[in-house]
Amino acid sequence: MPRRKSRGIEVGPTKSIGVGLKQGEIDDIDEIANELGFSRNAIMAWMIRHVLRNIQEGELEIPVETTTEVKRYLGEP
Repeated sequence: MPRRKSRGIEVGPTKSIGVGLKQGEIDDIDEIANELGFSRNAIMAWMIRHVLRNIQEGELEIPVETTTEVKRYLGEP
């Protein structure tokens, strides 16, 4: 994936969005949040910003797979 130009992480008003996660993923995030003394929301926001920066800096690529059915799936990280 080519390096992407930042659209301004942490710029503008904060908006709440829903994210579908497996129960085990939620449990892992909650465990991290509890260990560090932060809310689930704070940890998830930090994780997303961290991944966005890594993608923008070319340090992380999102694996995309195409099947013969012309469906696109995100690969496991």
